[in-house]
Amino acid sequence: MKSLLFFIMILGSPLLAGSPREINFGSEARYGRFMSFIELESWATGRNLTVLRDCPFRDLDDGEAEIIPAEGMDFSLSSPRDGRVYLYLDMVVFRPAASYNPLTDAIHCQTGGEGVRMNNDRTQELKQVRWLSVEVNGRTLKTVYVGGDVYLRSPIVIPIEREVARGGTLNVRLTVSPGDGFFAIWDTFVSVSPDG
Repeated sequence: MKSLLFFIMILGSPLLAGSPREINFGSEARYGRFMSFIELESWATGRNLTVLRDCPFRDLDDGEAEIIPAEGMDFSLSSPRDGRVYLYLDMVVFRPAASYNPLTDAIHCQTGGEGVRMNNDRTQELKQVRWLSVEVNGRTLKTVYVGGDVYLRSPIVIPIEREVARGGTLNVRLTVSPGDGFFAIWDTFVSVSPDG
C-alpha cells in the first residue's frame, strides 16, 4: 500500500512536469543572441569594463550566455514543491575595469541583493539607467535598476510564494528597458533554499 501511495505521489509531482527545473542558456540561442565569455569580454574591454565569470551554481557554469532581446524572454521552470521556492537568475555582470579587483569583489556569486553601489573615485558611472523586470505567472515580482554608480549583482534571487507557483510551473518573463546596453543571463534555476 505504501509503495502504491508513493507511486501516485510521484505521478502527480511537478518533477515529472514538462518544464525543467534549471536552464543553462548558451549555444542553443533559443531566446536571444548567444555570446561566449570571450565575446562578452571583448565587448566589455572596448567599453573599459570587466565581465565577471559565470557563477558555479549547480555546475551550470559554462561561460555561455544569452542576451535578453528587446521584446523580452519567456521560459518555464518546474517548481520542486508546492510551498515557497526561490527563482535564481545568474546574470552577466560588468564592473568598471579601472576599479575592478577580484579580491574585493567577493560578493559576486553570493545571494543577498541585486545591486552594488561603487563608491570609488576611479569608477566610471553608467550614464543611462536601465531596468530588468521579472514576471512569474503574470505577476511582476521584481524590477532591478542599474545605472549611475549602481552595478548589477548576481545572482538575483526572487522568492516565489505558494500562491504564485500554483500548478507546479513557473512561467517566467524577463523584460528590459529600451536603449543602449543589454542584459544577459548565464543560467537560471528553482530551489527550495534561499541559499541555492
